[in-house]
Amino acid sequence: MLDDGAPSKYGNDEVVKKCESITRAVGDDTGRNVMQGDSVKNSKPCCLSAITAEFQPLTDSSDIARAFLYKLEAGEIDKKHLSKIQKQKHCLVRFVTDYLGWICSEKWSYMKSLERKFKNFRKQNVELGKIHNRIPENVAWMQAGFEMFLEFICDKYKVSLKRLKKYKKIFNSATEKSIKLQKEELHSKDEAKLFVDTINVMRASNKVSLSEIQEGKKNIASCSNNCIGYYDGIYIYLIWEEAYAKANEFLRKADDGFSLPKRELETKLIKKGYLIPAKDGRHKVKKTINGSRSGLMRFDRKKFENNK
Repeated sequence: MLDDGAPSKYGNDEVVKKCESITRAVGDDTGRNVMQGDSVKNSKPCCLSAITAEFQPLTDSSDIARAFLYKLEAGEIDKKHLSKIQKQKHCLVRFVTDYLGWICSEKWSYMKSLERKFKNFRKQNVELGKIHNRIPENVAWMQAGFEMFLEFICDKYKVSLKRLKKYKKIFNSATEKSIKLQKEELHSKDEAKLFVDTINVMRASNKVSLSEIQEGKKNIASCSNNCIGYYDGIYIYLIWEEAYAKANEFLRKADDGFSLPKRELETKLIKKGYLIPAKDGRHKVKKTINGSRSGLMRFDRKKFENNK
């Protein structure tokens, strides 16, 4: 939990930098994908960062995979209750210490229970994958963790069943609101620009390449193993399935990915002026290269490489 991560009014933004570093770290190569969609455990448990702040940390395009954002409108917090709790500054420290002690005393049974709960919630959240492929996993971890938290306060503090139901209702409401916010964030995301940016970054780092077309009767062009298309003086021609797969794989390694299906992404690319469809309206154009005629995606080279 990153609490009150607002920039300093005095210009010292160390807190902001640390907040962003932590946000980026959650879900990196050492901790991400604790369980895949088939619930196979393949690394040690990690966490999700919940942030209370006046700003959203800069996490490039991977924030959905690493943070759950909560937006509280004016009046949603009862300041009377908040002030009462804040006066008892020792409560939070004692509470967290008790929780950690409870977990450690039941470490192995806790882990088994958490894993089982995660699997069940992950199955229930399959439909959320339509929003983003990481949302089902994120929500499942939060739900599993909250269930264990309820068990803790019930066992340690003898909280009544009535209160537990109330807490669960508040949690479910907050989660639904957060999912809605994540969905809005994703819909405002420029997926066309993300695709073009990704291909350009991959080209610059030699992870993929484009081959120059030597104009002539056969339009000669060599294509290496990491080749995803061709270019001439005006256009870039992408082998679409290959380019899309490589870009998506690259983004997934950074805990990101396209939330749009390929067809919808193609439409976005046309609307943004990157993709130039064929005269008959088809997204792919026919191009003869090395004596072979293929269906390729044709992009405005200048706009693609400048990405403006």
